[in-house]
Amino acid sequence: MFLGIFIIGIVKIFLITEVISRYLGQGLLQTAFASIIGVVMYTPTLVGIPFVRELIGLGMGTGPALAFLLTGPALSLPSMLGVSKAVKWRVVLTYASIMWILGIIGGLVFAHFVPQILLV
Repeated sequence: MFLGIFIIGIVKIFLITEVISRYLGQGLLQTAFASIIGVVMYTPTLVGIPFVRELIGLGMGTGPALAFLLTGPALSLPSMLGVSKAVKWRVVLTYASIMWILGIIGGLVFAHFVPQILLV
């Protein structure tokens, strides 16, 4: 957990607000990109929430933030390996595809109903 909080501090220092706003602001592509980052970057919930809070402060949109928080735990490598022990890989890929799409849809719906100003 200490390492995760350290990484949050590094991110806050080195990431530029314009870059976060461009790639993780509001929109379909930004929400899809945030969900991909959530999948690739395995973050525990106790670290993911403060991490996303810092990114919101740097310009991340509400939809991409939720998509990151939804798809990260559901589609992380440890989760996929656990699911693959119970079912075939075809089912795992179907599950991953559906979860990724639902994460994006959830992020877009959330962005529609929760404006950015309420979270800052």
